[in-house]
Amino acid sequence: MERVLGKLGRFGVVGIVVTAFNYLLYVTMISFGFHYLVPTTVGWFLGLVAAFVGNKYWTFGRRSRTSAREAGRFIFAYVLQLVFGSCTLLMMIDGLGLDPNPAYFINLALTAGFSFLFLDRFVFPSPAATTAPSA
Repeated sequence: MERVLGKLGRFGVVGIVVTAFNYLLYVTMISFGFHYLVPTTVGWFLGLVAAFVGNKYWTFGRRSRTSAREAGRFIFAYVLQLVFGSCTLLMMIDGLGLDPNPAYFINLALTAGFSFLFLDRFVFPSPAATTAPSA
């Protein structure tokens, strides 16, 4: 349990750092006259790279060389998180009539939990989880 809490805490720190960077990038680029979709897109791609590095090497402690399969799984997870988050936000705001501000934070908790579990089980599983028991 302590290992899971440690990973969860590191995952939270990586998420906060990536989100803060994206927000700073967004505000800066908007102040230079960029359309809001430009910093949103740039931030999404830079966030993908930063989240991959932070989560692989720090959150989940993987030191192996990055494979195309691992990178592909991470990109899939990132896109899936975007789709999942968009759908849950849509359901909460348009379906349930929640105010967008609290819905954002509820959605953040849902997507972070989803993302952590997906990365932990599918993208960066522990070596013990990927090794088949010997007969």
